[in-house]
Amino acid sequence: VVVEADDEDDVEYVRTEGDLSFRLRPQQPNYEVALQHYRRAAEAKVTGEWMQAFVARASFNLGYMHQFGLGVAQDLHLARRYYAHCLDVDPSGDNAPVRLGLAGLRIHQVLLRLPPVGVA
Repeated sequence: VVVEADDEDDVEYVRTEGDLSFRLRPQQPNYEVALQHYRRAAEAKVTGEWMQAFVARASFNLGYMHQFGLGVAQDLHLARRYYAHCLDVDPSGDNAPVRLGLAGLRIHQVLLRLPPVGVA
């Protein structure tokens, strides 16, 4: 599946390409291509209100990928920055998923600090 766009800087197009790379083949997602498109969309300068949701969604997806190490080394601090970027870019948008992501990230950090089971 190929998504065509007249303007390759179109943030909606770039984020959609990332979604297709990430979800098109769930058994074998192309994380490298998804990361490339999500980064490009997340770093786009918001020049209009219509762009906020697309930039925020790309940032959320980058946060998720960094939190769980999907296509990149796991980096919880960078994941937190991407999640926070969602709130900065689109403060009036639907922030429930971002807030859940941040809460889940805090729990994830606590769980990683616990000693392995069976180790004293």
